[in-house]
Amino acid sequence: MQKSKLLDTLITFSQKELTRFEDFVKSPFFNKNADLVLLFLYVKKFAPRFNNKKLSREIAFKELFPSEKFNEKKLGYLMSDLVELVDSFISYNCYTSDAILPVYHQLITYNERHLDKNYNNSKKKAELIQKKYPYWDTTYFFNQYLLASSSNLFFDKQKKHRYDQSLQNIADNLDLFYLALKLKYSCEIINRQNVVAVDYRLKLLNEVLSYIKNNDLGEIPAISIYYEILMTLLESDDISHFNNLKKLLKENADKFPIHETKDMFDYARNYCLKKINTGNHEFLHELFDIDKTLLEKEIIFVEKYLSPWTYKNMTTVALRLQEFDWAKSFVENYRNRLAPEYRENAYAFNLANIHFYRKEYSKAIRLLQKVEFSDVYYHLDSKTMLLKIYYETEDYDALSSLLDAFYMSLKRNKLVSDYMRTTYINLIRFIRKAIKLRDNETDKFENLIVKIKETKKVANLNWLIKQLQLKVDKKRSFA
Repeated sequence: MQKSKLLDTLITFSQKELTRFEDFVKSPFFNKNADLVLLFLYVKKFAPRFNNKKLSREIAFKELFPSEKFNEKKLGYLMSDLVELVDSFISYNCYTSDAILPVYHQLITYNERHLDKNYNNSKKKAELIQKKYPYWDTTYFFNQYLLASSSNLFFDKQKKHRYDQSLQNIADNLDLFYLALKLKYSCEIINRQNVVAVDYRLKLLNEVLSYIKNNDLGEIPAISIYYEILMTLLESDDISHFNNLKKLLKENADKFPIHETKDMFDYARNYCLKKINTGNHEFLHELFDIDKTLLEKEIIFVEKYLSPWTYKNMTTVALRLQEFDWAKSFVENYRNRLAPEYRENAYAFNLANIHFYRKEYSKAIRLLQKVEFSDVYYHLDSKTMLLKIYYETEDYDALSSLLDAFYMSLKRNKLVSDYMRTTYINLIRFIRKAIKLRDNETDKFENLIVKIKETKKVANLNWLIKQLQLKVDKKRSFA
């Protein structure tokens, strides 16, 4: 039974969902097969991991039907039927968790049955739900469209030849829903095209952009924000779009579900990162400002936890701006917001990084050496930090040993992608060449810098070039 569709799905259920599914399976409205109840109750005993040997088909069948000979086909049919109940349960949950959709279907049904009093009661209920809905996103406009369409059907049934606002409301809300969603997915398409060499068709985009430019839709955050995001992707040299986006995000962050708000801020962060990567380091300040906003508004957390990679990235941005006190405070204050399995490693690394930037190398080394980093990216970064320390302190014996060990680790570690492996091996290769040069071999250092720039796929490229350039500049200052 293990590695079945049934268990693969049930393993994703929370305890609350398993309890609710038990009620669902036991309900004669949804299920009239008593054997399915028995099967689920047997399987449930092995939650949440569902990896017990007693979940083998033979043992399970014997437990369920002790007087029968093992019949794999019978068990297979039962498992298949239980999977269908799982599917129905998921659909039922999604439907009932949607505040508007069940009420919308009430409106349609009561209208068809000429139950005007019921219809009006459900309409008031729907209007109250929409009034309490906390966001102004595409879901809001779609629900407004649904309610307007049900109102229009109700009005048509009255056969009254007079004006009713509902038809106009259908058109208006459908337009707003379409425009916001069109912009949202256009952003995603263009963003993906920058990563994957695929040509998507963006029909009507020029017409949509022209319409938005010629009509004042600035008061609709779902449109104005995605419009500015799109323009940062299409016209990245025009910084005014980024400035507009930043302002809109700060003013309207609470008007969207947190996952969508986070996605919007990610576009702003990525814009900053691209600018920084092209040499515009002023955007480090912008990135730092965005990160602080994400923290203040608690947007950055995933299920109450802070990602260890976000923890590292935010610390690094602060350190690059020499905001050492802020970085130290952040690392300490948000340590317990990390998931337990990452907490100590992430804390040790980022504290070491602060010491590294402060040139407190011995403190950084002690922290790095006492922790074995289980995450592949933290492991790579910790080894790289040690490389930097040994190079900057000119401890070439320790550096040579580390270069050899790091190289072998990269060759053996299957979790490292081919691209990452190449960038780090190139870093090792160029450091090996650098430490073989004498300080007075200025021309060779300059040639090495040129080769590094031509190679491009080098981890910590900017740091390496800076270190080699320091050698060149130091020699020239004494010339």
